[in-house]
Amino acid sequence: NFLVPVGGALILSPNEDVIAGISKNYPGRASASPMIDLFITLLSMGLDGYKGILEERKRLTGLFRTRLEKVAETFGEQILNCPRNTISFGITLNK
Repeated sequence: NFLVPVGGALILSPNEDVIAGISKNYPGRASASPMIDLFITLLSMGLDGYKGILEERKRLTGLFRTRLEKVAETFGEQILNCPRNTISFGITLNK
């Protein structure tokens, strides 16, 4: 959530048709406020602050995954393996 309140959308794609298609489905629903909040947040943190948060995230990711796996196992579920996504976690909900 970039350390700012959720309330908008960022759309990124190398394919302009994807962006155009999404824009047609959601006209006028996003505002600039989240982007302005992100910009202000990054300016106030500075480069060292931003790099520090990235390092902390890398350091804590393994611990989080281990603990989430234990919770999933307790309920008979599994963590989804998404090796190319380094920030999000998914869990099955079979029961």
